[in-house]
Amino acid sequence: MTVSKDVVRHLSSGLYRNFGRAVKELISNSYDAGATEVKIKLDLPNNRIIVRDNGRGMDLEELRDRFLSIGFPTPLSDKTDELGRKRIGIFGIGCLSVFPYCQTLQILTKKRNTSSNIELTINTAEFFRKDEFFLVEDVVVPYKLYPSDLRVEIGETILILKEIAPQIADDLKRKESQWKSSIDRFSGSQRFKWTISQYSPIQFPPNREDLKSFFAYDKRVPLRLWLDGDELFRNVPEGAEIIDKGEESFGKVSAKYALMTPLEPIQPEEARGFQVRLRDVAVGLPTDFDVIKLKGKVLGKLNWICGEIHIQSGLDSVLMIDRDSFYYTQEVAELQEFFRKKLLRWSNMLERMAIKDKGIYEALAGIRGSPRIIEELKDAGVIQISKSRLRLRKSPISKTKRGLVAPPAEKVAKALSKKTDFKVITKKNQAPEDTPPIDVLPDERSIIIYEEHPSFQEKMSMMGVEYQVDYDEWDTNEYPFSICRLHSQDKRVIFNMSHPLFKSKLSDEIIKKLSLGFGLIAQKRKDSRELLKQLNLLLEKIFLGD
Repeated sequence: MTVSKDVVRHLSSGLYRNFGRAVKELISNSYDAGATEVKIKLDLPNNRIIVRDNGRGMDLEELRDRFLSIGFPTPLSDKTDELGRKRIGIFGIGCLSVFPYCQTLQILTKKRNTSSNIELTINTAEFFRKDEFFLVEDVVVPYKLYPSDLRVEIGETILILKEIAPQIADDLKRKESQWKSSIDRFSGSQRFKWTISQYSPIQFPPNREDLKSFFAYDKRVPLRLWLDGDELFRNVPEGAEIIDKGEESFGKVSAKYALMTPLEPIQPEEARGFQVRLRDVAVGLPTDFDVIKLKGKVLGKLNWICGEIHIQSGLDSVLMIDRDSFYYTQEVAELQEFFRKKLLRWSNMLERMAIKDKGIYEALAGIRGSPRIIEELKDAGVIQISKSRLRLRKSPISKTKRGLVAPPAEKVAKALSKKTDFKVITKKNQAPEDTPPIDVLPDERSIIIYEEHPSFQEKMSMMGVEYQVDYDEWDTNEYPFSICRLHSQDKRVIFNMSHPLFKSKLSDEIIKKLSLGFGLIAQKRKDSRELLKQLNLLLEKIFLGD
């Protein structure tokens, strides 16, 4: 076994800090070996992990010159193999990636169109003595050669990581946390699964034909990957839809990208941002290209955005050895700046979308039949963000420039006009009772609002009685009716919007309920006017101060 000094020096700390990423390197080897299937078994009861592929396999010469010659880089080329694939491996890492995580590594391999199996075991513990780096130049690796039971045309390679490190075994057995906002809260096996699914050159999920077709690699046979009997697919956040895609060039570098959002915070948080891929293998985890660092704050909707950037050409020679990033060239700087601006622009656009949707929800609050209207607006694409993702005011009151309250129909029309390219039409004639107050017509790209519809008449209940609500302005010193006037006979209450209480931080709903409640209590008393005056003054003293 021949090892380059330039690479072996990484062994003392581990080239890959994450075990899943180390195993991904073995998967990439299988990909380069022409495998169409890789199957991984976490055999934790026996403290081992098995990686098996149906690739070309190796003979003794290939084992010595390719698999056991570690750290001798091979320049990448644009040539493709018989499966239409470009080679992934560049640094000659091979089996080195998993050395720090097991005591021994057993290899069993059969080359296609041969009839012999080769079996050998590397004592990986020999590279680590007393937690110190053990310098080696050549290590003797004994092997066995014996007849294979497989058909001659079949190739196969099996890697068995034996006596895996205690910390790796404990991590894989770890139970999941109640909250799964981060992969650090996943169970150990789930975290391992997420990591190898993120980094490996495997397919998008079957239901994401949009991504599969956009990032298609012509005439390439894909790799299929299984973990403990379950087929894995690339991680795509649930509900994430493409909102922007295209191709860009930065000098000699060309890239294809798709930006997505589920219109809610992406879980787990490691999936947020752009995942950069070179030859379909992830380069580090998704990144925001330092948007947060440069802005000094987390933008409200940046955590709603994810996407992929596939480097088509130009960055093979500047990939770092740990495959986490690229050397900082001029072209890399331009690429990062382009996608940083794209993330910023879409974060701001989603923020504006949320504000407009919030305005529609608040305008429809309290209107009878609003749940059905909201569903129709969602179906038509007018409302896009779920109400649960927006912080709505409990009792919003929309005021006109004069300070008066805008009628409900006017509020709705204004909110919808800000949001949609639908034509918003208001009709003054009163619609029949069985007609909805708002009619959404997707085919005609229009929304009809019936101003006089009974649903737009604001109501509030107090002491078992329902009152019609109106708004006006008058002198706030006009006691005892400085806040509201109550007309019990026709069950109507009018609120004075010029009163300072409605300009305070106190909820408008609380002010309305307190003032109406005081009016109802006082009207049954002989000294009703004086009592109501004192109650109103008490409200002002408590909430407005002396």
